[in-house]
Formats: sequence, C-alpha cells, structure tokens
Amino acid sequence: MAEDKGQPAFAPEIGDPAEGDTDILFRAQMGAYNFLAKNWQRLLGVLGVALLGVLAYSLYLDYDRNQQRELQARIADIDRKMPKPDPMAAMLGTPQDDPADEQLMANLKEGARRYEAVGADGNGTGAVMAWMRAADTYERAGDTEGAARALEQAHGLSASGALGWSAAAQLAALKADTGDVDGAAALYQPYAAGDGFIAEHATLELGLMYEVAGRTDEARTTLGTFGERFPESALVPLAAEALGRLGG
Repeated sequence: MAEDKGQPAFAPEIGDPAEGDTDILFRAQMGAYNFLAKNWQRLLGVLGVALLGVLAYSLYLDYDRNQQRELQARIADIDRKMPKPDPMAAMLGTPQDDPADEQLMANLKEGARRYEAVGADGNGTGAVMAWMRAADTYERAGDTEGAARALEQAHGLSASGALGWSAAAQLAALKADTGDVDGAAALYQPYAAGDGFIAEHATLELGLMYEVAGRTDEARTTLGTFGERFPESALVPLAAEALGRLGG
C-alpha cells in the first residue's frame, strides 16, 4: 500500500513539553532529590535552630512582660505606703512636705531607697520609672544629691520616646539649677536636634536655660530659628518672647 504522503505529521497538543524541556525538568527534579538526600540532616538542623530561635524569642518576650508587670506591682506597693504631700501646698506656694518633720523626712528617704532597689533589680520601662520615682522622692526630702544620682541611673537606661526625654529633661534641669550649664546642655542637645514635639520642648528649654545662665549669644542662636524649624508649634510665641527679651 502506498504511503499517504499528504497526511500531516502528528503535532503534540498545546502544553505538552518538548523532548528537551522534559529532559531539563527531569534533571532538575533529580538534582533537587539528590541534594535533599545528601543534606537532609543538615537542613533539619538549620530548621531546628530557626525554630529554637523563635521559641527563645517568644520566651524572652513572655519573661520581659512578666518582669515589667512585677516591677510595676512593686512600684505601686511603695506608692501606697508613701506619705502623701499636702494637697494645698501648690495653691498656697508652700513646700509640699514639712522639712522640720524629721519622721516625715526619714519616711521619704526610706521610700526613695525602696524605689532605688526596684530600679536596680530590673530593666526597661519599669526600672526607669522606679529610678524617677526615687528621684522625685529624694527631692521631696530635700536630698539633691540623691535625686541627681537616681536621675543619672534613669537616664543611663536610655529609654526611648517621652519616658527617655522626661528622664533627660529632669536631670538637665537639676544640673542647670546646680550651675552645670554645659552638662545640662549636653542632655538637651540630642533631643533638640530631632523633630516633633520633644524636639520643640528640648529646643525651647535649652534656649531658656542659656538665657537664665546669662549666655545670651547661645540663647539667641538656639531660639533664633525656632519659628522656621517648628512653624506650627504652640511654643512659637514663647520662643519669640524670649528672643524679644534677648534683643533678637
């Protein structure tokens, strides 16, 4: 029978891999299989290390959360036992605690030492708050050195955000009150160099501190561009008023 040369050759359906593609796919599959066969123990080890890392991190977060709760509970316990200041003192402009009351002063200093112990035992937010409570209590007791020591500890924990700024600002104010203007400026300047609400306050506080210290040129330099840097700030009128006093 004569061959029907008019019949078209069979064409593979669309989607069927060509012979070369099939060979490449087969070799890739075999390569992957061989790699897994040779290295499965190592891969399991890597996976195990990764899972252990995730587990350790989760345990650390739980531990840190529990520790912070414990620190806050200890602070609250001391708060409840602290002598309460005279509520009328602020209105009358009198000291909130009677410095002649020896028993009161002794109780305040004991409370400050207990806050210090909490701060020394912990870390993070709870420890910063404990040190700041200690500083405030030492100030109530008239112990400026104790307050400075506690604020140094609070600032040394390098808390972020508003809490870190609060520790730095209180320590700077204490240094300025004792005549250490350069030490106070070194605390204000990193915050003043930033942006936002904290930078506004730090810049204004730095400028006003220079003004009070009689360092007029530095005060003008600090406050001179306040309105340009923070045009929407509610503190612009205060900065402008200070510049007016400085002749700027």
